[in-house]
Amino acid sequence: MITWGDPRLPGRFWAKVTQNGGHLLWAGTSDQYREGGRGSRVVRPAVAVARAVGMDVPRGWHVVSACGIPGCLAHIEVLSLDQVRERRWQQETECPNGHPWTPENTAFWGGRTHERKCRACNRERVGRS
Repeated sequence: MITWGDPRLPGRFWAKVTQNGGHLLWAGTSDQYREGGRGSRVVRPAVAVARAVGMDVPRGWHVVSACGIPGCLAHIEVLSLDQVRERRWQQETECPNGHPWTPENTAFWGGRTHERKCRACNRERVGRS
């Protein structure tokens, strides 16, 4: 965890951060870049904070807000893509078409993406052809 004005980061960094309760919100640009070529997309300020507080950010891993508030730099953690995906999936209860994500209605496609698919949507799509 990091606190406002932490000397491990320069003053020009803190000039782009606002305080909101216990959260430190990035108010600068939110450009994203690919770290290490094939690596994951990460927000630069979060990576700077993670490295400043001694967190290891392996190639292909993501620095995310642990509190769920986008852009919060006070509560960050480093997660693998699978962990990010699992967390997102736990928050979603329905597919984009409103079908519930239940074990019976969920199919997983392998490959690099490990996508989750809705069986009800697939049945509707196949039935229309």
